[in-house]
Amino acid sequence: MPTLTELIARAPWREAVTYRDTWPHEYVLTGKDDQRELLAAVRDRFRAGEGVACRFFRTDNTYLFIGEYKYWLMTHYDDVDPYDEESDYVLNRARLYRDRRDFIIQPGDSGKPEIYPGNPPARPTGDGRRRPAMTDKTTLLAYLVPKLTTRVEDTATEALAFILSEDEACLGALNDLLRDGGFDLEPIERIETQVAEKDRSRPDMTGYDRIGDKRLLVEAKFWADLMPKQASGYFDHLDEEGPGVLLFIVPESRCEDLWEKIKDQMVDAGKKLEQIETFEGGRRTRIVGSDNKLMLVSWNRLLCRMADAVPGDSPAASDIWQLRGLARSQDDEAFQPIELDTSSLCVIRSIKRLIDDVIKNRPKEELEITTEGLRSSSQPEYYGRYFKFEGVEGEFFLWVKFRLCTTISNTPLWLWIENTDRVDGEKLRREFPLTQQDRRAYDVPIDLKTGEEYQAVLDDVVSQIEKIKDVIDGSGYSVDPPTHPE
Repeated sequence: MPTLTELIARAPWREAVTYRDTWPHEYVLTGKDDQRELLAAVRDRFRAGEGVACRFFRTDNTYLFIGEYKYWLMTHYDDVDPYDEESDYVLNRARLYRDRRDFIIQPGDSGKPEIYPGNPPARPTGDGRRRPAMTDKTTLLAYLVPKLTTRVEDTATEALAFILSEDEACLGALNDLLRDGGFDLEPIERIETQVAEKDRSRPDMTGYDRIGDKRLLVEAKFWADLMPKQASGYFDHLDEEGPGVLLFIVPESRCEDLWEKIKDQMVDAGKKLEQIETFEGGRRTRIVGSDNKLMLVSWNRLLCRMADAVPGDSPAASDIWQLRGLARSQDDEAFQPIELDTSSLCVIRSIKRLIDDVIKNRPKEELEITTEGLRSSSQPEYYGRYFKFEGVEGEFFLWVKFRLCTTISNTPLWLWIENTDRVDGEKLRREFPLTQQDRRAYDVPIDLKTGEEYQAVLDDVVSQIEKIKDVIDGSGYSVDPPTHPE
């Protein structure tokens, strides 16, 4: 009895001429071409569980991978009767791409083998149902890094430096970006991270040319603030003997806002900017009286250029995809300056992050609080975190309360105080006029600075909570647990 591979070799495969220039493949007609034995062998392999669930655009199907080809039927294998004289089934095969298209073909893909797919895949399930589309925000790096460290920006910078150091094509893409607009810059040949300058500042990355002269300083940001004089201070560290670039890498959503702040810092330091050039995902300008250039580019723009410079099946392409996933996930989480006349989901997400940072991630000694044994709480109408002040009896709850935002105040953020019988409610209401009492507890409004960067908003929220504690301390609230006589 011939083996399956022998049956395949004997079959008179026909070219699907109609699809030659789009999705090239071959086929046999099992009845007309007398390939019922081949059909039976393929069907048995499918029934034995050797098929792989895949998708061609909107069509889910199961494929059998043998040698350099994948094989599929137009009829489900459980409904196939190879020896039914009335039926003539189609058995197809196509050469393997050796990339994602072997399993998933989706809008934007090409059937030409030489064109590597640029977009990440959606994922089919073995039972024919579809999972949500997979994007590069679901990469392993995007998932793990925020769970393992709060220093996400540092991790992303180190990953970027690693890719640039390991792959010459990626470094070449960076050099091309820096030289755009006719800027005469010696190529960067070496990248280092966290190199201390004379004033002890540490730009995220420093780039050197072939003779070791500093030509590039990089500040990579997601949602961290621009520190005072950061742009002008870093700019002064560029070598004077030749052209250099101060480059900011930022989320797409922060390009406009951060560029304005960077420009303001440069002007405040007495540096005059030449005409600003705008390109997709970036800004650049020269500094009058200097050979150096100031530049801002989005993570997405830079990583796309790097990805375009390397083969799709290279290790660098995989590394870039991982980092791009982390950058895109952070772009979605980037703090949006609050404008309280909007119900934007971005604002809600930003306030939830603010709560987490005040209570969970911020050094707790700043507020003298504890969260041990306490939890977060989330419902469709609110989100918050419990905490206690050190030495203060009772629990507190910092939360975003959507109902209060729409019916009582223009702030969605409130501090809940339990045990109202031990709090001077009148004093609270004098100091914080919109304070609400409900079920032996008070809700005190926390105002949010609008149009400000994250650090300023965070510091102001902490300051307001400290003021509320001061009012509580001065209103007869039990600051220390009661003592009992011996």
